Amino acid sequence: MVANTPPIRCAVGIPIMARGKILGALVLGVCSERGISTHEIDLLQAMASQIGLAYDNSRMTRQLSRKAAYLKSEHDEVLTILNELGAIVYVADMDTYEVLAANRPMRESYGNDIIGKICYKSIQEGMDGPCPFCTNKHLLKDGHPTGPYVWDFQNTTTGRKYRLSDRAIEWPDGRFVRIEIGLDITDFEEAKERLDEIRTMLQLYNDLLVHDISNHTSIAKGIMELICDEKMSQEQKGEMIKTAMEQMNKIDRLVSRTATLAKTKATGRENMAKVDLGRILDTTISDTIVMTDKMGVKIIRDRSSGPFIIEAGEFVNEIFINLLVNAIKYGNGKPVKVKIAESTIDEKTPSWKVCVTDEGAGVHPDKKALLFKRYERLTTVSQLKGLGLTIVRTLTETYGGRVAVEDRVPGDYTKGTIFSIEFPKANDT
Repeated sequence: MVANTPPIRCAVGIPIMARGKILGALVLGVCSERGISTHEIDLLQAMASQIGLAYDNSRMTRQLSRKAAYLKSEHDEVLTILNELGAIVYVADMDTYEVLAANRPMRESYGNDIIGKICYKSIQEGMDGPCPFCTNKHLLKDGHPTGPYVWDFQNTTTGRKYRLSDRAIEWPDGRFVRIEIGLDITDFEEAKERLDEIRTMLQLYNDLLVHDISNHTSIAKGIMELICDEKMSQEQKGEMIKTAMEQMNKIDRLVSRTATLAKTKATGRENMAKVDLGRILDTTISDTIVMTDKMGVKIIRDRSSGPFIIEAGEFVNEIFINLLVNAIKYGNGKPVKVKIAESTIDEKTPSWKVCVTDEGAGVHPDKKALLFKRYERLTTVSQLKGLGLTIVRTLTETYGGRVAVEDRVPGDYTKGTIFSIEFPKANDT
């Protein structure tokens, strides 16, 4: 009470409330005896109501501010995770295909302005309508999300390969949208292809060391059997021994070259050189002369004077030694024809084509597709373990050529087989 202030004669109190709770009171006191009018009470009530509203608004503002700060923190954390996933992430409307959101890797790959654009126009190349491979149809069933749909795809714009996981999620406005998370597997796929290549080459090295050594030892064995013939003169035996030793030397060279090939292949520096197919075939035919003499097989050469220049690695001889040994063994003792002629690969690349033709039992049409598979046995009496033709195909393709098999008489596989090898021509300079 202030000194010399008249005493209050009349007072009225109005509670200050917010959301049903009393926060305080607004009191009006009158010192005169006139009392408090209804108008003054109404005014007091209005003031109390405004004070309560102001307090409640202030409280709600503080709560919203704290919630906004929390949501921003959560948003920043989620965005950081999405940006650092090492994957592209985007969200698109399932009806309009509009891109609604995208993480940083996605924007860096397809443009910072991608949000708001149409996904099939901005992400894929040359699309005027929804992608035929769009996964929307897999993401909802009876109006409910079906869970993640995982698939692999090579993007038509960047050429990168992705492992994609798509799913339908509910957007804040209640509609279902598609979120796609894509992990770039391009390097992984290339590494996988490289591992497959290494595995193939390891098989090839093993085949060369096992199967092709067997070819040379078979020739050497045949020579030694001839040497044991008492009717042969010492001079003839001396020549035969030299030939047998040459076969053994070839085994040593084969082992050494296989080791060299393995080393150069591992470092990606395989030696390719220009060679003359005519000379390669002359050497190969010379190597098999003991076998042909023993089995009474004649080799017929059909070619021009050459040269027949190609680029190939140092194992190119093994391609033709395998084909010739095969034809000699399984040609029923009939002549084997070796022909070199001009041709084209894919109807555009000039090539030299070598055909090795035998008149053996032939290869059934159902077996042709299996012919070059590893360890495929084609006949019950065959001693061939399937490696020779596997080596032929692997080496031919490694050197940029192609191999084919066809019937000697079209339509009648029982009349013999033609194995053909083609290599692109190389300049003879």
